[in-house]
Amino acid sequence: MSRAQIELPKQLYFAGEEIDGTVRFSLDKPVSQRSATLCLIGKERTEVTYTATAYVGKGVQSRNLTAIEESEFLHQEAPLPLPVGGKEKFTPGNYSIPFRFFLRQSLPMTYKSKHVKITYVITTKIDVPLGFDIKDSSELYVIPSPKNVLSSPTNVCSDSWNNPQSAGISLALDRCEYKSGEVVSGSSSYKNPSSKDLRKIDATLRWVETATAQGHKAANEVMKTIAKVPVGGRLAKGEKNFSIQIPQEAPLTFESSLSNVKCILGVSLDIAFGSDVATSEAIKIVGRVGDESVVPSYAADRMTEPVRIIDRQGNLMETGRRQGVYCHSCGAYLEAPGANYCPFCGAKVTR
Repeated sequence: MSRAQIELPKQLYFAGEEIDGTVRFSLDKPVSQRSATLCLIGKERTEVTYTATAYVGKGVQSRNLTAIEESEFLHQEAPLPLPVGGKEKFTPGNYSIPFRFFLRQSLPMTYKSKHVKITYVITTKIDVPLGFDIKDSSELYVIPSPKNVLSSPTNVCSDSWNNPQSAGISLALDRCEYKSGEVVSGSSSYKNPSSKDLRKIDATLRWVETATAQGHKAANEVMKTIAKVPVGGRLAKGEKNFSIQIPQEAPLTFESSLSNVKCILGVSLDIAFGSDVATSEAIKIVGRVGDESVVPSYAADRMTEPVRIIDRQGNLMETGRRQGVYCHSCGAYLEAPGANYCPFCGAKVTR
């Protein structure tokens, strides 16, 4: 039976990397060369549920509808130089064809949630008239290139900060970019001119996802973590340092044409028998601790017979799946099989 298989040395890539892979065809009979394709496609899909109302008779009827929008932001094609015989048909036989795609630096990362899906898939297909097409596909995962975080400081304060008669709070950070797994350390100054009893300062990290589809928008909180700093007493003013851990599984922040994920760092002053005051600042989560290490290999050996591939230099290559624990989400090989979370995509590891 004729078949195709796409083979990649790994399934996890950094934006800016080149993808070197091989597609193998096993053709048991001549096949028409029409519509023979090999391509890399990047897509974004958003789904937003909204309520529509309409007048029915003398009343108003409401129902929930779902708006869907798709955007193809990446489309690259590679040649399929299969030998052609008589009647312009591909000659039967076994073939290994190397291919190369390039992931530009500005590509969004792979992301999947209830409202948003950003995916990358390599597909190959030979259209067989009046028969089953010969095809295969392989999904890959893209994450931002590892980089040093920027050390640009930030300082924001509540709207009441400049009012001498009102309580106020400010937030100061020495940088505004972080990686998942890091600790955000900052300071918060406060003033309490009425000398009311102060309880604590809450430092909060909130991840908010926003999706747009056909003009409809949905925003939801996908993660939240809080650190409490006790204050106590009737202090007129003061300053407290705080530290809050960014979870290893926290999503990275990004912004694309149809969706975005933002991380908001906020501090609030809890005042007994008074109105709390708060301020916030958006920070960027640009990578994960561990991204600097070499991306592990992932061999997808799905065919039963031994695999023999000739690379561009004419060297014989063999494939085979390593023994160990693999991430169910991105397919990365886990060098530390006891880990609870994948250090590359942040997914919880199941065994």
